[in-house]
Amino acid sequence: MVLFYDVSDRDDTDRYDLIRGHLRTRAVENVCHILSVNAIHPYQTAPTMLIDASGTVLTEAERNREVLTVFDFETKRPDFGERGRKDISDLLLAYMDILRGNTMRKVLLTVTKGECRSRYHKTGDRFIVGDICPPICHELWNAIYPYLFAIQNGAALDHGEERVPAFDVQCPDGGRVCIHGELLQK
Repeated sequence: MVLFYDVSDRDDTDRYDLIRGHLRTRAVENVCHILSVNAIHPYQTAPTMLIDASGTVLTEAERNREVLTVFDFETKRPDFGERGRKDISDLLLAYMDILRGNTMRKVLLTVTKGECRSRYHKTGDRFIVGDICPPICHELWNAIYPYLFAIQNGAALDHGEERVPAFDVQCPDGGRVCIHGELLQK
C-alpha cells in the first residue's frame, strides 16, 4: 500500500501521470498488487488506484474528486510472466546473498502438489527461505521447519537411495499440499 499526501496549488497533470506510471512499474517489478491512496485538495498529483502484479489498473478514483472506491478483489494464480519475474528475482537475490558470503544458507521450497482446502498453496508456488519464514500456513511450516533447519546447517537427509540436502514434506491435512525443499548451493 502506498499512501500519498502529494498535492499541488496548481493542476499538475504531468506529475500525476509520472507518479501513475511509476506505480504501475513498481507493481510489475515487484510482482505484487499496489494500492495507492492520495489526498485531493487543492489538486491531486498522485492517483488513488489499485494495480495488479502485471501493471494493469484494476480501478482508479476520478482525479480531484472525493470518492469511495470499492473493488471486489479476488486472488488469482500468477500468470506465466508474473511467475517468471518473481522466480528469477528471488533466485538472483538468493545467489547474491550467497556470493556476498552471508552465512545463512538459502533453501528453495517448491509446492509440488497444491490442493489446499483454503486454496492458499498452489502447485508451482516457490519460496526462498533464509532467516525469515515465508508466507506458509503454520501447520505446513511446522512440518517443514525441522528439515529446513537441518539442511541449512549442513545436514544431508535420506532422499531415495542417497543422502542429499533436500527433503519432501506433506501437509498434515491429509497430504493435500506437498513441498520439495532443496539447499541452494554456492
